[in-house]
Amino acid sequence: MTLDQSDLQILYYLKQNSRISLTELGKYIGLTPAAINYRLQKLIENNIIKNFTIEINHEKLTPNYQSFYLKAKLSRHEIPIQSDPLSQVFFREIHLVADSFNLLAITYPLDTDQVRKLIEFLENTGITDYSLVPIINSTFFSSSMEIRGENIQKLYCPECQAEMTGKAIIVEVDKMKLMAFCCDDCKNNFLKRYENITQSAISS
Repeated sequence: MTLDQSDLQILYYLKQNSRISLTELGKYIGLTPAAINYRLQKLIENNIIKNFTIEINHEKLTPNYQSFYLKAKLSRHEIPIQSDPLSQVFFREIHLVADSFNLLAITYPLDTDQVRKLIEFLENTGITDYSLVPIINSTFFSSSMEIRGENIQKLYCPECQAEMTGKAIIVEVDKMKLMAFCCDDCKNNFLKRYENITQSAISS
C-alpha cells in the first residue's frame, strides 16, 4: 500500500486519540467521513493499523503517587520479564539495552504498597541487582507524537523541497498544524529555525 499525506494524518490523529470520530477526523484532514472510513479500512486491511488501544491516564487515577526509574541486571534466562503479565501492571516502558545493567524501565505511579509488590515481583523473577529511583520530572520520558511512514509519494519536504518517494516523518509543528519531512535532519533544522522565529516574534 502506498501512503499519502492524508493517510499519515489519519495515523497521526488516531495515535493521539483512537476514539476520534470519522466526522472529526474529516474536519481535520478535509475529507468526508465516507472517505476517511475507506482509507481507515485500507490501513487496517494492509496491517498498517494492527489494533486500537486505550491509554489510561494513571496520573489521574493516582495523582499523588510516584513513578520510578528501574535499572537492573538480567541474565539470559531472565530476559523474558517484559512478556510477564505482571510487568504490564507495573511498567509503562521497558527497554533492553547493551549494557551491564541491561534492563531499563519506567513504572506507572505507585503507592508504597505497590512498590513493595514491585520489589517482590523483581525478586521472584530472580532479579536482585537493581536500583529503583523516584522520577521527579517525567518530561524526558514523554513519548513523541511523530508518525513515520514508508512508501510515501506526492509530498515535498518543506526544508529541502525534495520530493518524497519513500519515507516521511509527520510532526505537529504548531497546534493542529502538521508537516511532513523527508528525514530527521530536515525536520530538526526546520523546527530549530521555526522556534527561533517564534521566539523573536514574542520578544519583539
